[in-house]
Amino acid sequence: MAARQGPYKLVKIGGGTAQLFDLTADIGETRDLAREQPDRVEQLLKRLQDWNSQLIAPRWKGAPPTKYRPPFPPPTKPTNAGTQ
Repeated sequence: MAARQGPYKLVKIGGGTAQLFDLTADIGETRDLAREQPDRVEQLLKRLQDWNSQLIAPRWKGAPPTKYRPPFPPPTKPTNAGTQ
């Protein structure tokens, strides 16, 4: 999930550590500012959790299981047919 406030973007994937980026200075999101700005991380995490708690639980239980089937037939070995 992600939250944005002004130039700051907080990203938290699953149970992983939250990352904070300043999109004005780092549009490529390469420099994590979470350790330098823990108060901002906590503020954005709270906003994200508040928003998430207001969502309605999904009605689906996930995708049904499917059997793996390659989309194309397996490749064949080249032959020397037609060459001399």
